[in-house]
Amino acid sequence: MSTEEEIIVSPRRSRFEAEINGPVIFCPVGPYLSMAAALLRGKKQKRHLIPGRVYRLRRKQREVTLFGPGQGAPMAVMALERCAAQGCRYFILLGVCGSLRKEVRIGDFILANSALSEEGTSAHYHPEDHPPDASEKARSALRVALQEAGEPFHEGRTWTTDALYRETLAKVKTYGEQGVLGVEMELAALFTAGRFLGVEVGALLVVSDELFELNWRPGFTSPRFIAHLRKAASLSLKAALSFYGAESS
Repeated sequence: MSTEEEIIVSPRRSRFEAEINGPVIFCPVGPYLSMAAALLRGKKQKRHLIPGRVYRLRRKQREVTLFGPGQGAPMAVMALERCAAQGCRYFILLGVCGSLRKEVRIGDFILANSALSEEGTSAHYHPEDHPPDASEKARSALRVALQEAGEPFHEGRTWTTDALYRETLAKVKTYGEQGVLGVEMELAALFTAGRFLGVEVGALLVVSDELFELNWRPGFTSPRFIAHLRKAASLSLKAALSFYGAESS
C-alpha cells in the first residue's frame, strides 16, 4: 500500500462497544430489524456498535450476529467495516427494494448478484478493481436456503441510489428495460467494499413497492410483503448458519 493510501481513521473496537461473533445479518431499516430480532429470538446486547444495535442469535453451538439499523451506503459500509475489523468474514444484508420490472411484484424475493452504482461510497474502495458483485459463497448460501424452502425468487442486478426521492421516470424506465430488477440504497457500496476488504457479502431483498408502471405503488402494509419479510429473516439466518460449514472449505 502506498503512503497516499494509508488510512488515518481505522475501525477498531473499544471496550464500550459490543463484540461481534460469527456471521452477521445486517438489517438497515429499524422497524424491520426489530421484527427480525423478535422473530429470531435475538438477545439484545447492552452495548451497541456504531451505527446500530446488536442482537445475539444462538442455535446450538453456533452464533450469528443481527445488527442494524443503518440505511444508505455510508452507514451500511460503516457497519461492514466495523464488523470486518472484529474478524467477521460473512455478511448478509436483509433488506427491501422497489421493483423496476413488471414480473417482480410486491412481496417477491430478490437474490442480488450485482448492483449498478449511483451512490458515492463505493468510489472510495477502488471499484475499478473491486466490481459491485455479490460474493459467490454468500449468494450460494442464500440460493440454497431459498430453494430448500421451496420459495420462488428472482436473481439479478439492482440499482443503488443515494437519492430516495430522485427515482425519476427516465431512470426507472431505462434501468428496467436494461433488466435491472429493483432499486435500493446499499448494495453497490457493500459489494464493492466487501471485495476490497476480502469478506463475503450477499443480500436477500423483499420487494416493498413497485415503480415499473412509472407511478409509485407502495406495499409496506401488504400482508404478502410482511409475511415474506419475516420469511426472509428466517432464510437469512439459515444461510448465515451454513457458513459454519464453509469455514473448513
